[in-house]
Amino acid sequence: TNVMVASDVLEEGIDIPECNLVVKFDLPKNYRSYIQSKGRARYRSSKYYIMVPRVRGGKFQETYSCYQNTEGAVRNVSINLVIICT
Repeated sequence: TNVMVASDVLEEGIDIPECNLVVKFDLPKNYRSYIQSKGRARYRSSKYYIMVPRVRGGKFQETYSCYQNTEGAVRNVSINLVIICT
């Protein structure tokens, strides 16, 4: 298992091609930050965890749901563009 445990300092610029577990200790500041840090886990079977303080859990859950919805929408648009272009 290749594991990355990091703060937002390692969000960009680090490429571990066989990373299958990312544990993030800093909350993503925005959607871009979320995608950058999540992108470190390269494999489909990779796991991505964000450690969230209990006092911020409820608020972050709302934000995280929004990130996931946005990610799904972007994926759907990308898939549709590939189908149209081929």
